[in-house]
Amino acid sequence: MRAFSDRAGQHRSAGPKSQDVRHVLKRAGAAATAVPRATKQQRVEHVVERNGRRVQRYPLDGSPPALYEDDSLPQGSALEQGREALKGFALPRGWPSSVTPDYLSYQVRAVPSHITGWISVSLATSSLLRALGASPGPAGTAASAAAIKWITKDGIGAAGRLLVGGRLGGVFDEDPRRWRLMAEIFTTIGLSLEIATAFNPGAFVVLAGSGNFFKAVGKGLGRPCFRIIQTHFALQNNVGDISAKEEVWEVAAQLTGLASSVAILRAIEASHVPIAVLPAWGAAQSAHVILRYFSLRTLQFSFLNQKRACAAVHAHIRGQRLPGVQATRTCCWRCCRLLG
Repeated sequence: MRAFSDRAGQHRSAGPKSQDVRHVLKRAGAAATAVPRATKQQRVEHVVERNGRRVQRYPLDGSPPALYEDDSLPQGSALEQGREALKGFALPRGWPSSVTPDYLSYQVRAVPSHITGWISVSLATSSLLRALGASPGPAGTAASAAAIKWITKDGIGAAGRLLVGGRLGGVFDEDPRRWRLMAEIFTTIGLSLEIATAFNPGAFVVLAGSGNFFKAVGKGLGRPCFRIIQTHFALQNNVGDISAKEEVWEVAAQLTGLASSVAILRAIEASHVPIAVLPAWGAAQSAHVILRYFSLRTLQFSFLNQKRACAAVHAHIRGQRLPGVQATRTCCWRCCRLLG
């Protein structure tokens, strides 16, 4: 048995270490013959990157890169070109091989969640503005008081972000789905307090400040989890590309949500029933949280956290087959309680 040849073409006898390497390669699913035998040195002059018909050539001698189209590929119909353009606009480069399998299903389910979320936020903001407009006194005094109240509200909310970043920084990697849903709960509490300002303008600072505090806590919980999810999707170290495409999905949902909010607010104004904003917001926020829950369920993290480790140990103790990623995706904390 001979080892692989080196660059000079010399051969060495295969010792135990080379046999171990072959064994590891076979265990990893790679054939030993996949490594070519170097018979002579080959000079690489350039590197080519392809994206459909577009070809980017990068010379290794320091020359500027050249961009051109490969005419050997079929042009395709206008519909196919439009589909490819849309895919390049909304999906990361190299999709689907450049991301995890759960990427697209998560994004599709997250869009309606974003839409209902923006509707909910817009309705809550309208209540804040209505409460500020109810301030008595001359116009100048009312504007100054409104500015002071708004700044105070934002200051109280900043304290919530400080609290989360300082005290809870180490918990998000353990179970990002759980903490992302917890963020929605805190945000719901904060928005409900902002809605209440329209019905009690005299307590604006207390209600709006408390509401902004809970919203800031929710944002402090949600942002780290969001970054973990984006990193999870990146199979080819393409976090930047995935983050950019996330903006495409979210902004499209934001525009749809804002347009829907305008229609809902006009309908409430035409009905001359201001309290109608309460059931409208309740329906939008409830739909938002439910849709967020189902979008998070599509995520399949492969790392072993406490919950998955407990499920695996529990199955091993009972002599069952060890669960995979799909099986432990929705497992509960009962196994942790059984293990004490």
